[in-house]
Amino acid sequence: MAVETGEVSNQAFRVPGCLGAVLAGGGSRRMDGRPKALLDVAGQTMLQHVIDRLRPQAASLVLSIDRQRAEYSEFGLEQVPDLQADSGPLGGLASVLERAAGTWDWVLLAPCDAPVVPKDLGRRLYQAACRAQAAVAVVRYGSRLQPVFSIWHGSLLEAVRRSVMERGMAGFRQFLGGCDYCIVDWPEAAENPFFNVNDSAALHRARRRASMHEEKHA
Repeated sequence: MAVETGEVSNQAFRVPGCLGAVLAGGGSRRMDGRPKALLDVAGQTMLQHVIDRLRPQAASLVLSIDRQRAEYSEFGLEQVPDLQADSGPLGGLASVLERAAGTWDWVLLAPCDAPVVPKDLGRRLYQAACRAQAAVAVVRYGSRLQPVFSIWHGSLLEAVRRSVMERGMAGFRQFLGGCDYCIVDWPEAAENPFFNVNDSAALHRARRRASMHEEKHA
């Protein structure tokens, strides 16, 4: 297992031959009576923040979802349903890898509830994977592995699909336990760029952080 560290950069970089996918399955867990991906953060939905940050990093972008959802049609992205019901994020990845087959070599992932996903996520993951000659690169922040922030090579399609269909796997960690992958140790910052909005406190934090960013760039 290769481990990489390095400086963070916001320099624009589009991963060659890459399909980006925003993980928005699992019903996008509801908060305040609506899917949390659609909650407002600084004047736009949390999902739109992720789209805006991920879109420049890939040749094309899709939504990975558990099933087709009308409420996401306004974002103008293709919706790619999970491989089968209740197959978790690994089932979503299998479907996105299948969608990418024959057109894109890599799939870059980020979740719909991480409104400050780094703008150089794709660059660092892709370059680390290439240097390590690994089919997967995953972020580690602090001591915590963050498999929803990762890049996967298309050659893994059959292995991922079999793991879901034949072995009943649903989570990334279980699959990663049986394959070789590269870890990208992300430098720690004053604010964790990989925090997920899972409750009201985290939503308040995201809104406060976005407001501070707007004031800084006003």
